[in-house]
Amino acid sequence: MLQIPLSRTRSLADIALPEGINWLEEYQHIPIHQEQEYTTGGLGVIWQQRITGLRIMTLDFSNAWLNLGLVQQLRALSTVVGAQYPLVWDLQRFVVQFIPEEFKLSFLNGFRKTQNIEDCPFVGQIKLNIM
Repeated sequence: MLQIPLSRTRSLADIALPEGINWLEEYQHIPIHQEQEYTTGGLGVIWQQRITGLRIMTLDFSNAWLNLGLVQQLRALSTVVGAQYPLVWDLQRFVVQFIPEEFKLSFLNGFRKTQNIEDCPFVGQIKLNIM
């Protein structure tokens, strides 16, 4: 039996992303819209259309703490207007663009007062457009 090793490599523009990051909409995207209507005679008609446009990717960091250096690298990428970056997510490759107003990372509660800022873990979410 042929076994294909699963790669858990996740990186964004040469920045290695830590384990535990969740892609919230990974299995919710359906590329086709379908509706069923009926004629006046009662015959069913199915309408299908391929969905085009941008797909949103929300990366959730609540199970993967980020250090200050990684947060600063991600924030620097997000501030470049219109820039597109390669994203490797396991065995898939995407080109993504940050949604700057949806860059929401903050200190994990309880750590800010007790540790040096470089050691404080950050959690939150960032949203990307898949091009």
